[in-house]
Amino acid sequence: MNISSGKVEGILLLVVLIGGLGIAALPQQDGWKGIIKVGSVLPFYGYDVSTAPNALMAMKLAIGEWNQRGGVEGYRIELVSVDDENDPKVAAYQAKEMIVDPVIMGVVGHLSSDSALAAVGDYHQAGLALITIGATASGLTEYGYPEVFQMVADDRLRADKAVGLLINKYGLKRLAIIWEQSPGYVEAAHTLATVATGRMAIVVQGQVPGRPRNFAPLLEQMAQAKVEGVFFSGSFQQAAALAVELKNVLPKVVFLVGSDCDTADFVKIGEAAVDGTLYLSRGVVDLWGVEKTGGFTRNFQDYAQLKPLGVAALAYDATNILLQAIALALHEDGNLNRERVVASLHNIGAYQGVTGAIAFDKMGRSRHPLFYIYGIESGRYPGRVILKSE
Repeated sequence: MNISSGKVEGILLLVVLIGGLGIAALPQQDGWKGIIKVGSVLPFYGYDVSTAPNALMAMKLAIGEWNQRGGVEGYRIELVSVDDENDPKVAAYQAKEMIVDPVIMGVVGHLSSDSALAAVGDYHQAGLALITIGATASGLTEYGYPEVFQMVADDRLRADKAVGLLINKYGLKRLAIIWEQSPGYVEAAHTLATVATGRMAIVVQGQVPGRPRNFAPLLEQMAQAKVEGVFFSGSFQQAAALAVELKNVLPKVVFLVGSDCDTADFVKIGEAAVDGTLYLSRGVVDLWGVEKTGGFTRNFQDYAQLKPLGVAALAYDATNILLQAIALALHEDGNLNRERVVASLHNIGAYQGVTGAIAFDKMGRSRHPLFYIYGIESGRYPGRVILKSE
């Protein structure tokens, strides 16, 4: 079997060629033909550390199940996990670490849009499939890179559903849109502003200050503009700090935050101030009540000794669909390369996963992404479902 990306240039191509015979060169051990690797890029030392262990353990569970069944066409699957720290510079570096190993046939990960946006160009250059499980930026697929696949609803769909909820359920007419200065957060804010224009009056727009935080100017603007709702696109630390100020100054305002606040850490920091806050989830947050998950929730808890979050189901499904694509690519004639894996992901059809039927359109977007808006109640995460779109 010959494994190579076929697209890596310069020193990366040299590393792949040095890899030479790839998995065909590995001696057979314990009945295995060789090894195929998949990559995991998740934040373990950045701010989203509560969700990364869930995602990693879900990937390990999926790979363990495949290996128990004989692997992929007789090849044992191994996981290579690295930490992107939710930092764009680190994410780009770790993408290169994935690329230079010629036996890695695909990558699952990148929980934030900033990290994914920083890395997609490298995956494209190397022809290596990336399935994002938390990044929502619409720009990820608008590049037109065939290697990039998005499991979750993108910012455009989220904005449409969120604006509809604010109008139809809460009767809001006057909205403030606030963001942190980073590519992913700015894109999400801009997308929601575009969707809301003509449907609501956007009376305040602005960037949150850095540290030390001083929200007073923004709050004064919002009070003078008689704001009824605030959408904040940014980290959960800033969102929690802003929630405290809003409770003190504008307690009746509806506060909606982006998917980077889909974490228990947001509630831990914000405490009572975040009660009533609405957040855009990455997917289904609380899996126990979802019948379609079958035995996944219990199997995951037994295996990982963790309560499964929605990101676990996304990571589990992403790993399974990637391995299925590798199996299909191998099944043709026993040869495997990254280009074939990418093609298989585009042609795989509907894969029945924990989160439902999964298939990607020609742009790499999930055709039927799960999307929920939750509301925090009584200081507990995940809160209750306010809106769901399946």
